[in-house]
Amino acid sequence: MSQFTLSEGRLFGAFYETLLYGINIVLLLTLLCLFAQQKKPSKTQRVCTSLVFVIFLLCTIHLVSVLRSIDVAFFRRKSADQYFNNRRKITNVLQNAAYGVALILSDGLMIHRLYVIFHRSWAVIIAPGISLIATIVSWIGLIYSYRTSPTGSTLYSPLLAKFAPTAFILSFFTNVIITVMISVRLMLAIRSIRHLVPETESFNRRFLAYTVESGLLYPMSVFVTGVLYFMRDEALEILSGANMQLLCMVPIMLSLQMRLNLSIYDAAKGLRRSSHDSITAVDGPLQFRPMSDVGLASFGSTSQVLEGEAELTLAFPLRGVGSAKDQEAKQLSPEWCPALPLGEGDITEAVGDHAGRMSMLEA
Repeated sequence: MSQFTLSEGRLFGAFYETLLYGINIVLLLTLLCLFAQQKKPSKTQRVCTSLVFVIFLLCTIHLVSVLRSIDVAFFRRKSADQYFNNRRKITNVLQNAAYGVALILSDGLMIHRLYVIFHRSWAVIIAPGISLIATIVSWIGLIYSYRTSPTGSTLYSPLLAKFAPTAFILSFFTNVIITVMISVRLMLAIRSIRHLVPETESFNRRFLAYTVESGLLYPMSVFVTGVLYFMRDEALEILSGANMQLLCMVPIMLSLQMRLNLSIYDAAKGLRRSSHDSITAVDGPLQFRPMSDVGLASFGSTSQVLEGEAELTLAFPLRGVGSAKDQEAKQLSPEWCPALPLGEGDITEAVGDHAGRMSMLEA
């Protein structure tokens, strides 16, 4: 049990929330500047940016209400603890209403991101969608219980204890589902391109990118808040306002990551697509070009992916050309596509296979 009183927890919580709100202002202004520089934003981008701005306005309302209650409790009342224990105050109801709406909008944006990176599959959003609906119902009950609770009620009073734990547990569960599914998708995307690019980024930078894109910050904060709640520790009041600002910070940072082209998934998707487009699709007979003096052979294909008459060199493993590991690396990496040295026996065998295949096609 901590030595914090309810009033001290609210005071430190207001200070912490103000700091995070200042960070959100800087992040939002940066996002709006980038959005203004974009020539033709899509409809989805306009809607998502508008929702982020609405969440920021709700965070502003929450902070103003918190500062108002701090002013009244410490400067206009004899007992700050007695003032804060009156859960029926309009400031308390307003704070919880703003928190609930911001939570719904923020989770909705994260579910949309989940829907996008899973190739717009509706199946992946069923579980978080159901959990979000249950969260909405529990928050409506929580706000109603705040409004009807008697003076002197605490979060552990019978009426509030019915809805407060449920609302935060469902919120935590929804965000954990979203975070885990996005994280798994990101790891699979990184694994699919690991053979194309070396892993040069530091662990801290990769962890930061994962944290932003998966929305890990908010469920971590809610988890700590839940632990403090079940320990009946008044220090949870410090995190109550911080959680509200994190609800705003997560979608803002995610939007900035998209605007600055720092998304792990988008980068992996683009690299995988470019690697596929840079290799000619060999679904027809090989057409060998004259060999050069240095013993290099190139080939074309009757069906090419690239525009124009681009020719690529032989990019599949041949006997006698390096070790098995080197051959695999050369086969997978586009950097090895320009040329592979062929031995005389390999060339003879390849030409023979080509001639045999042509005779079968003619027959």
